[in-house]
Amino acid sequence: MEISQVPEVPPGVPGFALGRMLGRGGSATVWLARENRTGRNFALKCFHPGKGGPAGGEPLTEEAVRREIRILSVLDHQHLVKAHDAVRFPGQPEGGTALVMDYAPGGSLAGLVASRGKLSVGETVTVLTPIAQALGYLHGKGFTHADVSPGNVLFTGQGKPLLSDVGIARMLGDPGCAAASGTPGFVDPSPVDAVRGLQPERDVYSTAALGWFCLTGQAPPRTAGRPPLPLLVPDVPRELAAALEAGLNEDRGHPGPLYGGRAVRDAAGRSGGVDG
Repeated sequence: MEISQVPEVPPGVPGFALGRMLGRGGSATVWLARENRTGRNFALKCFHPGKGGPAGGEPLTEEAVRREIRILSVLDHQHLVKAHDAVRFPGQPEGGTALVMDYAPGGSLAGLVASRGKLSVGETVTVLTPIAQALGYLHGKGFTHADVSPGNVLFTGQGKPLLSDVGIARMLGDPGCAAASGTPGFVDPSPVDAVRGLQPERDVYSTAALGWFCLTGQAPPRTAGRPPLPLLVPDVPRELAAALEAGLNEDRGHPGPLYGGRAVRDAAGRSGGVDG
């Protein structure tokens, strides 16, 4: 989710005092909000009525938002942003709905790389390892994320990486989500299997693209025009480079993407990633 350059007046949400805008996407705007009762800061994701869902699906009705809450309510991992409640607010023809989520004050990976240009190998591993762990957890629960991208990797005040927008997750093999979209440059370019729907290896591609982005400051080019990673980042460990390149392999007849899912996680750990 990107930060908007256009000033916008925050909506009035009962029980919360809204501050600055944290980001804006096609389906929702996220605000920093302080809960009046507790004084605790949250991120309030206010959905735009009538817009398509985050993965290009059904319009964002209250039921669609409640579905997001139901998805998040069954997921509990230390590297996933948690959602706590959905609240209604006035100001729209039929009222609006907002999702109350944990606030990650450390900003996004997109913002970090924009300010730094690129990250070191050690910093990259420290990002990739928890995100790979969170995705392994999601896949084990029968979900794919569908938009693993720099704007959806957030940091706590202590620098702990969190995967956000988990509510766009879809059930593995759901053919109704075969046309799901994501963030350009981080979406697996291989055709979606309309029978199987979203496959976990598509998240693997996005995770490998995330690693490439951290190390180079750019989204990876397509396979045919992509130079070997060690030519761009000479100090990248051989195992990590091989894992990222395997995850980015677009040939579905090759075991690279599935191998990459294990290898990204394992190679990152061996390269000095954080544990948990």
